[in-house]
Amino acid sequence: MRKLSAILFLLALSAGCNIFESEDEHTVVKDFDVVNTEIVPGEEYIHNLGALGDEEQATIKEDSRNASISELFYDFNGTAVVKYRYRPKPGFTGEDTVVLEMRRGSDGESRNTDIYYTVINFNIRE
Repeated sequence: MRKLSAILFLLALSAGCNIFESEDEHTVVKDFDVVNTEIVPGEEYIHNLGALGDEEQATIKEDSRNASISELFYDFNGTAVVKYRYRPKPGFTGEDTVVLEMRRGSDGESRNTDIYYTVINFNIRE
């Protein structure tokens, strides 16, 4: 089911579906990444999104439905790296998905022009 969700997401992205549409002709969807991972119930998963500049941002575009923790945070270990943390609800097994959006490309005076998506599919199994 999650593979189908990822495929539908990518089709919507390429077809210009409103949820992933650029705001104007100066904003472009640059890239997307699909990550499939398997964890056990109660295990914490962390995904590194990399460093972002002062004007750049990361957001959760579509949140997971079965998480006790689903959050973006900065890891200040030398540089400000943005990471995503996920932990399934206690006792949950099955599949879950989150869509992360990163906006980059600002020159400091204008808004971000490049949009990147990361879809993380979780398979939570005993």
